[in-house]
Amino acid sequence: MKINNEQIKAFIINLPAKIKSFIKNIYELPHSGKYFVLSLVMLIFFLIITFPYDFLIKKKIYGLEGKSFRSIEMSGFDFSIFSETYIDNLLIVLNNSNELTCKNAIINLTLNPVTLLIKNKLKSDFQFDSLKYTGKDVEFLFNINGNMDLTLDKKSGTPKDGLIKIIISDSIIKLGEISIPARMGPLPLKIESINIQSGNIDANMSNGTLMLNTFKITGNDLTCDITGSMELTGSSKLDLVVNIDSESAVLDQYNDLLSSVIKNNILSLRIKGNMSKPEVTLNDAGKNEN
Repeated sequence: MKINNEQIKAFIINLPAKIKSFIKNIYELPHSGKYFVLSLVMLIFFLIITFPYDFLIKKKIYGLEGKSFRSIEMSGFDFSIFSETYIDNLLIVLNNSNELTCKNAIINLTLNPVTLLIKNKLKSDFQFDSLKYTGKDVEFLFNINGNMDLTLDKKSGTPKDGLIKIIISDSIIKLGEISIPARMGPLPLKIESINIQSGNIDANMSNGTLMLNTFKITGNDLTCDITGSMELTGSSKLDLVVNIDSESAVLDQYNDLLSSVIKNNILSLRIKGNMSKPEVTLNDAGKNEN
């Protein structure tokens, strides 16, 4: 077949005019504007629901390895922009070698994930089942739900500023042995396990420090309230006041020895140091504040 160069040249020259004529004919059809707008809306909707948010979020999370924590693993990550996001068998190894694990996590993002990825804002309801923090001498096992409205640090990805509210249920604390001042010198308390029936936390973040406005724990083993601050980055510095009801079962065998430091049925302790090595001292029960 012989190719006619003149025909090809003419076709190319006339192509813009033909396209313009085709578009004009479509535009003159009834309701063409409405169909065009509808098709544009459908295209945008298709791009939104098929965008690989899960890939970008996982990339952002794994990008924090070696910075905010040593390593992270999760066997399942099912992300949705319209409903709940599920995470299964989460394991985070922190920089101090302590571990944070969670059997099941449900997160309901109430902001478009683009806001999370671009503006570093995280606003969400959440539920964590069997959330466990394991350290050298401590172990916390919590079942919690709540909500948060946080701004994340752009470099580390850790919470920087904002609000967080948590409800605790059916949880366990294992502290091993702690030493507190008493009349006859430091008194070692062996606390193997504390069952918590309920608790609630109302806190705010400021420059990476968690400020506890309300932290109440209720149960037969332990009833107490905690105020103060915790740094969630760097050295995990603590500055907490813990007021324990002296009728809590965890103190039963020590009440006689602690009688001289219990005031108004309250054993008030101050905790400083950091999460891996807390330092416990008596707090002035008359002040009960940081």
